[in-house]
Amino acid sequence: YNLTRAIGLCHGAIDAGYPGFDLWSAKVKRFNVGDVPVVPLEVPGGKVNTRVEATALIQRCSNLKGDLGIIAPPFHLVRAFMTTIAELKKTDIQLRVYAIPGVSVRWQDMVLHSQGKDRNTRAGFLESEFWRIDEYGAPEFGGMPTVQDMEAYLDWRDS
Repeated sequence: YNLTRAIGLCHGAIDAGYPGFDLWSAKVKRFNVGDVPVVPLEVPGGKVNTRVEATALIQRCSNLKGDLGIIAPPFHLVRAFMTTIAELKKTDIQLRVYAIPGVSVRWQDMVLHSQGKDRNTRAGFLESEFWRIDEYGAPEFGGMPTVQDMEAYLDWRDS
């Protein structure tokens, strides 16, 4: 069953720890995705971060019928999912969003994160991801959903 109609990847600046659409598109195609198109998601201003990625994805998917899967590295998946739900709540779009862990990789490998500013192991980023979830709950950061908001969304999604 080929249930995936498209794979969206951000098309924005490649100087922020994100290697860019062309490189990631080639990597995704190596996973034998068949005829599923890999489409660019234009990021306003070209600057890639979790919130603008979520907004671009929601805008791209707003006309499509179906569900949305967020794929991110496991250390970043919870925040990417919560950010997508936060941005979705700012619209009137009814979209079922699912969190999908990316390819399993070594937790002790060094990686870049947070627009290429931070370097640590994947395991080392776990603490800062939870700090960001807490910090970004403030309205000036876009307002992460509360636990109650997430429960309500998940109840709606899975009903």
